[in-house]
Amino acid sequence: MKLPSLAIAWSTGIAIFSMFFGSGNVVFPLLLGTLTGDHITWALIGLTITAVGAPLLGLLGSVLFEGDCKQFFYRIGAVPGYLVVIFLLALLGPVGVMPRCFIVSYGAVQPYFPGLSLPVFSAIAGLITLLMLAKRNFILPILGFFLSPLLILTLLIIIVVSFIQPGKIFVSQHT
Repeated sequence: MKLPSLAIAWSTGIAIFSMFFGSGNVVFPLLLGTLTGDHITWALIGLTITAVGAPLLGLLGSVLFEGDCKQFFYRIGAVPGYLVVIFLLALLGPVGVMPRCFIVSYGAVQPYFPGLSLPVFSAIAGLITLLMLAKRNFILPILGFFLSPLLILTLLIIIVVSFIQPGKIFVSQHT
């Protein structure tokens, strides 16, 4: 078995990191902790199952079946496997993850572009996403070499600032 180069392994690892921490998974646990109060244990169990366990199982399945979704899902039969794939693609696309990504991104951009509406922003973000995904094997290098290091740098800045100014709480005017 040929091992991947260090650059490919690093890019893939960092891209997986960004996939786990993307789409508001850094901000959402803070909100969840604030809203659940005394029920924090149950909230953390649910968050761990849905935000860590499920993606980890998906990643494990992808690795074990070498990324071949037909081999993975069609083990339950051709028609049920196809229906599961359609359901998951709908969940990942228009039904679940994409709207969440658009809303989280819009919340970050809207203060700088107050005239920009959510539908217009969603159309622009969707078009950019489509263009990035149109060329196979294009998104992983972008995640691994550009966006993920930016995410890690941003997280480090937040952590350092929280230690330097621990009592300072910033309240957004746009909530």
